[in-house]
Amino acid sequence: MPKFLVVYYSRTGHTEQVAKALAEKLGADLEPIREKRSRLGFLEYWRSGRESFLGILPTIEPSQHDPAGYDLVILGSPVWASQPSTPMRAYLAAHNNKLNSIACFVTLGGSGAQKTLARMADAAGKPAIATFSATERELKTGAWMEGLEQFVGAITGKG
Repeated sequence: MPKFLVVYYSRTGHTEQVAKALAEKLGADLEPIREKRSRLGFLEYWRSGRESFLGILPTIEPSQHDPAGYDLVILGSPVWASQPSTPMRAYLAAHNNKLNSIACFVTLGGSGAQKTLARMADAAGKPAIATFSATERELKTGAWMEGLEQFVGAITGKG
């Protein structure tokens, strides 16, 4: 049976919601990307966008799971200015050489999902076997669950 790891960064809880549902469906280990400093509030929202635009990578806390020990690492991030979050980009910079295979998902308020998913795969140095995106509206209404099932099917080969 394949071994899965879901690695995610979540500023507001939306990406975490998807990551936890995904880990439960796949029986995967869960790895939140953590920073010492909170990103909640308007000033931190602004800082996040600025870092994303300028390509600044923050310091993240050490990982609890070694991604090299997994058949597939599923990467989840919010979309920041059509980019993966800077904490996700920092994770990928630190671990891209340890990733055997990847799948990617993003959460977003507006547009930029496809560009962000492509940039995540580029930063990982390999194509994603499956991708998924969920908008804030879909998350609020529950409409994202159908897409999640399709994503899980693509990952497991049962879709």
